[in-house]
Amino acid sequence: MLSVSYGRPVHPVTGGNWEEVGVVPDVAVDPTQALDTAVSLALDGLLARTDAEPADRASWEWAQVAAEARVRPVAIPPARLQALAGTYGGREIAFDDGGLAWLSANGQKSRLTPLTGDGLFAVEGSNDRLRLRLTGEALELHRMDQPAPQSFPRD
Repeated sequence: MLSVSYGRPVHPVTGGNWEEVGVVPDVAVDPTQALDTAVSLALDGLLARTDAEPADRASWEWAQVAAEARVRPVAIPPARLQALAGTYGGREIAFDDGGLAWLSANGQKSRLTPLTGDGLFAVEGSNDRLRLRLTGEALELHRMDQPAPQSFPRD
């Protein structure tokens, strides 16, 4: 059995069709950022809701920070990063290869990726469940499942 289409779809308003044209997206972005942009926009919509449970809102806000950082990567000047390097409550933050790394007590190095311009960083290997905020005076450990961060002063 063989089926060969010979019709041509025609839009009733424009008189045209979508063959070899496609559908124009609502938000034009680079294809490599399409998913992250869609996630960010979806989270914006969720955060606009007034009926959200506080736990849901906190989860969406956490995810939105990471989504925005992927869509609009944050660049912190090397001089600022060097100024943030140091020891905070026995936790060592090192300036390494143009960025920051957290050196754990067992010698493991975890790269820090800037999420915001005010010193919030994602911790490599934490599955986005742990973040650090470096102020220069203190290090704050933010855990996804804890409402308040732990703070450690600079040594």
